[in-house]
Amino acid sequence: MLNCKCVNSEKRTKYLATVVFEWCRSCYEFDVKYVSGQCCFNPDTVIARKIREDGKYNLRKYCMNCQKFQGPVISSKNKDVSIYPIEEESREDNSEYSSLFQRLTEAKRRASSKNWHERYEQYLKSSDWKELRAKVLERDNMQCKSCGCSEATEVHHLTYDGYNAGFTPLWQLESVCRPCHESIHGRS
Repeated sequence: MLNCKCVNSEKRTKYLATVVFEWCRSCYEFDVKYVSGQCCFNPDTVIARKIREDGKYNLRKYCMNCQKFQGPVISSKNKDVSIYPIEEESREDNSEYSSLFQRLTEAKRRASSKNWHERYEQYLKSSDWKELRAKVLERDNMQCKSCGCSEATEVHHLTYDGYNAGFTPLWQLESVCRPCHESIHGRS
């Protein structure tokens, strides 16, 4: 079951042999389900011969769609097995599955990154952040901890682990001047 909290969002479903993907078109939260008890979502079975390691044959149900044998061996007693086709089980091609999984994972990462940045921008406007920022600037005597020469006007997160966990300890923050802060973030 998809755990998406989006209201009135379009949901998509894609069936790939024995796997079904379901995802939200807004947040890209997705779920992957595997079929059990049958070979695929659209089985079309015939009786076929499966070659054993010893070169003999077993009769089994074979799905023409997903190219997999299923179920137990069927007794060939008193049967002319030559009338049944010889089939080989396909080596499952996971490229479409992998491609969809990667695309959904990347879309979800981009969506959550956008939401993270929006939440972070709101946090930087909060009184909690302003209070924490003032403590850090005071602790560092308003001096840039990066170059040591300039007056610090900004506070840099050394890591966002604390913020992501819901609190930011003072040791994860340092006072910096604007040029150093730009340089740290690769914007200079």
